[in-house]
Amino acid sequence: MGILSTAPKGSASQMKWQKKNKIITSVGKKPQGVTKNSPSPTSPLPITEGIAQLAMEQTLNSGPGDTLTNAIEIWNGSYEDGAKQLSMFALLCTKPDPQADRELFERRRKSVIAFLSHLEFTDIAVPTALQNRLARALKLYSPNPPLVKFLKAPIPEDIRTRVNDILEVFNERDWGNGNGLDNGNGAEGSTTPTTTTPAAGSRNRSENDGLSTAFVDPPPPDHPIWGVKGIMYGFIRVKPPKNSYSIRFNPALQHIRRNAKVFGHNGLTPGDWLPSRMAATFHGAHDHNVKGICGTPSQGAWSIVVSGSSVYSNLDRDEGDKLFYSADGSDKNTDRQRVIFESDSTRALAKSLETQEFVRVLRSAGTKRENHHCPSVGVRYDGLYRVVNKHERCNDNLGKYWSFELHRVEEQRSLEDIKKHVPTKEQIADEKKIKEWY
Repeated sequence: MGILSTAPKGSASQMKWQKKNKIITSVGKKPQGVTKNSPSPTSPLPITEGIAQLAMEQTLNSGPGDTLTNAIEIWNGSYEDGAKQLSMFALLCTKPDPQADRELFERRRKSVIAFLSHLEFTDIAVPTALQNRLARALKLYSPNPPLVKFLKAPIPEDIRTRVNDILEVFNERDWGNGNGLDNGNGAEGSTTPTTTTPAAGSRNRSENDGLSTAFVDPPPPDHPIWGVKGIMYGFIRVKPPKNSYSIRFNPALQHIRRNAKVFGHNGLTPGDWLPSRMAATFHGAHDHNVKGICGTPSQGAWSIVVSGSSVYSNLDRDEGDKLFYSADGSDKNTDRQRVIFESDSTRALAKSLETQEFVRVLRSAGTKRENHHCPSVGVRYDGLYRVVNKHERCNDNLGKYWSFELHRVEEQRSLEDIKKHVPTKEQIADEKKIKEWY
């Protein structure tokens, strides 16, 4: 199968498209209309007919703000700059009339959104002092912020929601206490430098306004890899002056990004392939570029990633149709009597054991190639699994940890057939062309 197609969430075109393609958005029982060893009829349109069609319609219907050809505003500053922008916008909301200077308010808001988009797709590893500064700035947007009694205007809900999602990831990895973001079960190499600098050739905003964004040109719409029919649609390249190109999420296409916080196939078909974890996030396969488990303690896990280079490879066991997946922090515990660390992600898998909702399982390539079930390149969607048990085991330190047992749901395309055919030669060749850029 090819890359996935998406539609703007909640739009009329999306609902019409989902109805036509019978997209499953919530699954609590056996997938309907699927025969064993055959592709699911819930498959979305291929990108050439789905997302490309939507993108072209967007081009025809849009004016000066065309997202396919106009320059795109991206985050172009350091993490220090980002912490400053978060703090300044929060302080702006404490003024009697935050929008008295409408232009300044909008610029600050857009700068914060650009920084949050950068954080969502970045594996951050920065010094502890900077981690703490960023964490303090982010917490200004928490449900009960330190500035709550001073706020004259509510923090925009879209910003508050995105900040809380980012904080959840950081908290699970003890972020701000010197550990950085633990690569964990689904991690792959970062595609973005840990400290950003102004991009060469970008059109920077005036330094006088204190903002840290820049305008970069999007890929040509007809580019075979980066255009609307390509595997990297949804992303742009940025080249800092002293570094090689890096890949960034295209914030102009936020409305096309598929929501991954749902149960079931979510428009995917077992055997769908994507070039990276970033692409999996954009297309709604998995909700985060770094986290191995995505879900909530109250709802359960929507998806997990089994990585070919996981730091938990000595604790996990992948038997294909049966998985033993370790919880976050499983390699660190030294307590021989009990499991002392349970993150929200761990509790999400425990909730899935209780609810029996299906969990999407993706496998990603890794440098170690220790898992022969993982693809040689990219990320592959291997279908729905059910959490059937939770085992207490011991790590190399003899510390206790939880190992979750998942079984693949029947009546899906067989995993052996998927492994045999995905990725295809064409997909492997396309993946190699990504860094030829545009």
